[in-house]
Amino acid sequence: ITSEAARADVQRLRAAAGAILTGVGTVVADDPALTVRDDRFDLGGLQPLRVILDRNLRTPPSSKIFRGVGETLLFTENEDSCLADPLIAQGAVIESCPVLASGLDLGAVLRRLAELEVNDVLVEAGPGVIGAFVQQGLFNELVIYISPKLFGNSAIDVVSLPELKNIDSANQMRFTNVRAVGSDLRLTLVPNGG
Repeated sequence: ITSEAARADVQRLRAAAGAILTGVGTVVADDPALTVRDDRFDLGGLQPLRVILDRNLRTPPSSKIFRGVGETLLFTENEDSCLADPLIAQGAVIESCPVLASGLDLGAVLRRLAELEVNDVLVEAGPGVIGAFVQQGLFNELVIYISPKLFGNSAIDVVSLPELKNIDSANQMRFTNVRAVGSDLRLTLVPNGG
């Protein structure tokens, strides 16, 4: 959807991250590699840690996240060996995670990543995972790329949030940067007061 320049800008964000986190829905739908592929960024042969939120171990063992350099960590509530063993055979590290009513405990995920000395986590996920981080206030900034294309009512949301009861209950954000990236816009927002 976005321009080559915007995709290159995402590579810059990835190169600065200690981990790139996504949900299993994105892995199943898009089969991303979640790696830095731009030669302008010399990571010394390393890659950010790939982190997958996979409550029921639905990640296909053939996924791109298991190819090439770098480690893949899956957080799950289901450590069933029948499901885990093929993923472990592909190099995955699987860790159990507490579950809340809304899904995997994102606070516990971030605490575990901090224990692993991951200081910067780039969440590159679908609207459900992004929405969960926003709802729980577990983010420092949002970077949103907008392409000058209109998709209509069938377009996928950027962030999935509960329906507003009134305008005052909206998540208050403020822009810290708005700039053109190729033919697209990149918006950087932080929580109001953040």
